[in-house]
Amino acid sequence: MEQFDEAGKLFAETAITDLPAWLQQRLAEYAAEYGHQLASLDFFWPTTGEDQAQLCQTLGVFAQQDIEAPEAQRQRTAQRRDDSVAAVLAQLADDERATMAALIDYYQTNASVREDANFYFQLGWPLMRAAVLELAQRLVKAGVLTDTDAVFFLEKDELQGAVAALENSAAISLQQVAAGRQRTWQEQRQLDAPDMLGEKEEEDRGEKGYFDDEEGRRIIAQGVSPGICRGRVRIAQPGDKVVPLEKGEILVTHAASPQLTPLMLMAGALVVEVGGGASHSSLVARELGLPAIVDAPQAIQVLTDGMLVEVDGARGVLRIIEE
Repeated sequence: MEQFDEAGKLFAETAITDLPAWLQQRLAEYAAEYGHQLASLDFFWPTTGEDQAQLCQTLGVFAQQDIEAPEAQRQRTAQRRDDSVAAVLAQLADDERATMAALIDYYQTNASVREDANFYFQLGWPLMRAAVLELAQRLVKAGVLTDTDAVFFLEKDELQGAVAALENSAAISLQQVAAGRQRTWQEQRQLDAPDMLGEKEEEDRGEKGYFDDEEGRRIIAQGVSPGICRGRVRIAQPGDKVVPLEKGEILVTHAASPQLTPLMLMAGALVVEVGGGASHSSLVARELGLPAIVDAPQAIQVLTDGMLVEVDGARGVLRIIEE
């Protein structure tokens, strides 16, 4: 483990400019190809490429864990998948076998296409953020705002009005307006919004939800990647600079963005509040052989860091063992 600890400290404690030249080059290459990936579609949050310090901290956590190489994990799971497919096909008649093989290929191909679409869909975010932040810097310089993040809480008409006022040498400040909206946003982020609105909400949700009865405390969700794992909870929220995940802990999040994929390599299981069987979190979990449940309502509200829980990825159930 000593070599892992040293590598982790190198990433976590060293400024990017002080890293070895070859490592800085590799980080730059990674940012150029994958730096547009997001923690959230809300473009308030920096992209992976913008916040390379956070990327280094994540790599530092990753490097300090003695875990199997990602490619080895993927190959082992792929082999289990191929073996399972072969076993199913072997039980079918020739005409049925051809139909089933075509269906499996169809769904596997479309799962890959869906992930590609998700990857390329995010390409515009760095450009949008760069443009908005350039405007923010100019507004800060002119005294309209006191910090650049405030620009994300102003409306188009307000920004156009501010620019027009500056062109006419008029004094204007929008910091108080933006700050008030940001406080409201922070408060609303703590709420657990319903998945659906309307009278049929409970009927449509079925038996999913948080239960505390004679069967114990549990969350019933959708199982998307089989396996059972017992471990301690570690919650990851958008904006977290680093998630100090230990190998085997249960990673709990609202939506598993690409930025969390390195942590999924270390987690014992994955619990996601939103999503379905074809969501990014589900596909990656199955690819890695990671037990996972999604559409787990109130998970972040009910669970806390350090709780001992058991996740059944086949049945879609999380049981709270102890606080």
